[in-house]
Amino acid sequence: MDALSPEELRDIEQRLDRLEADLTGRLPGLNQEAPAPGEVQTREVGDEGDRAEWNNEKSGHGALLAHYRGQLHDIDAARERIRSGSFGICVDCEEPIPLARLQAYPVAERCAPCQERHERLYMSRRPEIDES
Repeated sequence: MDALSPEELRDIEQRLDRLEADLTGRLPGLNQEAPAPGEVQTREVGDEGDRAEWNNEKSGHGALLAHYRGQLHDIDAARERIRSGSFGICVDCEEPIPLARLQAYPVAERCAPCQERHERLYMSRRPEIDES
């Protein structure tokens, strides 16, 4: 596969724009800082069950914010690769990433085989969780 054509690159940039708009629109607090540990509660909590539910909601919201911020970071990194001329080239094997993969996942920095290898390597290094 040759380098992306100007039209294909423009299409990818539009996909990145739409993805960014979708992410920033998902949560009103996306660009706000996460609550600090020990922050004063702003909601009435009645008992331990209410407190646990509130803590779960707060934790889940923080995790979702972190996930969306990570995706926005990936979009910024893809735009930087476009500017530098390295977009669409696998960071591992340095071969072109197929257009279909970039259209489906415009922040991809690896071709599918290298991504699978990367994930297997990462997953093999993760510590096991003892659920006993």
